[in-house]
Amino acid sequence: MKAVIRIFITISISAWLACQNPDTLVDKTDGTLTGNVLPGEAANASGPIFVVASYTNELEEVNWQSQSTVLTRFGTYEIKELAGGKYYIVALLDANRNETLDSGEYWGGHDANGDGRLDYVMLAGGKRLVQDISFIGRY
Repeated sequence: MKAVIRIFITISISAWLACQNPDTLVDKTDGTLTGNVLPGEAANASGPIFVVASYTNELEEVNWQSQSTVLTRFGTYEIKELAGGKYYIVALLDANRNETLDSGEYWGGHDANGDGRLDYVMLAGGKRLVQDISFIGRY
């Protein structure tokens, strides 16, 4: 009976220590998406630029404040503390500065095949992915 208890305690302590090691956590949030925001269709527009690592490419469902960064002009974006997984990189040029996509405002992101729809990227856990994005059109 004492041997069984010792084995149980040893396994429990080993499991607890493994859980305390951040390198063993599957969904740790230490990935980064970065790249350049290119003007594309929005070359003559101005306003804050929201860049989001979104779980959806449906513009109406994008949370513009979560997993995002805000730029004051076209240039380099960086979104940190992301878990590995599938993301759509979405951008909004917020001309009226209300932090939401409105009719007539420019939107864009990663469109790998040029079909006017956003395509996802795969971010490996703990890695840095560089992906330039561009404004595609008006909403």
